[in-house]
Amino acid sequence: MSSPYCGHLRGLDVRQRGRPSIALAKPTPSPAAVSFPNIHITGRFTMKLLSRAIAAIALVLAAASASAQGVPTIEDLKKATDAAMETVGRGDLAGGLKSIQPLFVVSNAEFESTAGQANLAFSVWSTRFGASRGHEFIEEKRLGSSLVRLTYIHKFDLHATRWQFYSYRGKSGWTISTLNFDDKLQDLF
Repeated sequence: MSSPYCGHLRGLDVRQRGRPSIALAKPTPSPAAVSFPNIHITGRFTMKLLSRAIAAIALVLAAASASAQGVPTIEDLKKATDAAMETVGRGDLAGGLKSIQPLFVVSNAEFESTAGQANLAFSVWSTRFGASRGHEFIEEKRLGSSLVRLTYIHKFDLHATRWQFYSYRGKSGWTISTLNFDDKLQDLF
């Protein structure tokens, strides 16, 4: 029998001479949360194997370099994320993520590893929440002229998951610096 307690991987701190460090919290009964530099997966997972696999991927992600191709406008960014969420809403998580891969600030190897682990999380959600039933755009929030957060929900039969794309406008245009997806709908209010 698996325990309802899962460790939390809080994220990566790269302030110490470029070397990542990982802080593990004490086990708690709250939802397991796995944070990657660019993709965050949260849910009530009780599967030890899934938690360990995702933690291993976090270590791989911390070590690789990043590059991304940007798009010139927020409207272009939104078109790309809308198309990705349309694909995810049809039940094709890997295809949705792959469609926006060039916008992410991670290497191809990092992205592929993380997408594989995200597929595991998606299968757990599908088992728990039912079949995919589409998506809905919720909000665009801009901070200054260089930051934007696009928020969506991915609908299932019994529940929905929240998706947040955090983007930055740098010298190559708008790129996706972080993607969070979780089942914490209450945080939308």
